[in-house]
Amino acid sequence: MGGLWPLWSLGMVGSPGVQSRWSLLDLIRGSGTEVWMVLIILLGFSIISWAIIAAKIMLLRRTRKQTELFFRSYEQQPTFSAIYKDVEAYGLQNNPFAAIFLKGYRELLRISASPPGAKTQEGAVVREPARLAVEWTGLESVERAVRQEGAFQVHRYERALGFLATTGSTAPFVGLFGTVLGIIRSFHEIGMRGSASLATVAPGISEALVATAAGLAAAIPAVVAYNYFVQRIRGVASEMDQFTTEFLNLVQRQLRPRRVRAEGASTNESARRQSLHV
Repeated sequence: MGGLWPLWSLGMVGSPGVQSRWSLLDLIRGSGTEVWMVLIILLGFSIISWAIIAAKIMLLRRTRKQTELFFRSYEQQPTFSAIYKDVEAYGLQNNPFAAIFLKGYRELLRISASPPGAKTQEGAVVREPARLAVEWTGLESVERAVRQEGAFQVHRYERALGFLATTGSTAPFVGLFGTVLGIIRSFHEIGMRGSASLATVAPGISEALVATAAGLAAAIPAVVAYNYFVQRIRGVASEMDQFTTEFLNLVQRQLRPRRVRAEGASTNESARRQSLHV
């Protein structure tokens, strides 16, 4: 058996006993200006699509690894402040689950009374494990903060997916447009030559059909990748919703009611508060 043909060799044509190899590159080189312009546009679509695909794959892989580290700390550490330190130490700030936790924890610190030993580093308050007095109404602020952060993280992961959807839906039509232009050019040349034989018609039409093939080549990977990433991101979003609910439930379970009474204070100044171990 002879050696393998080059990847771009697509078949053999010719009369019986006379076989001639043809390649896609030869068809592209012989295409007209209109087809070339369409091919350049489709090449741009394809390059950007593959760049987005590669970036999303790396993002999801990094997310999986960082999520494992974060939940290991989240399940093992006894206090929120210890988890906060692990997040800072491991550099997990860009992980969606860690970002939700950080948003909620910082909001708790913002609405709580400053405990002894609080210190400021680079404008951020870092607090040691202590009991923070948190007003009950402050929990609504924490919930809003973590929900907003979750929505932002989903939007961040969905960024640039619209381009994949656009490529998948428009690239075949762009390729078809190039094919139509190439066929129009071919028929014009046939009219100029005054011959309508198959040998005259076939080369021009085959060159024009390259644009349709290029459109499909750009669209198919984009559609497959779009559907895959949408499914993965929906899974991540669902897990983030579950984590957000679990985090809020944990905050509420750790709350302990106590009545704040100041000596000589009026009844209106006595308020019901909750204390949280962080």
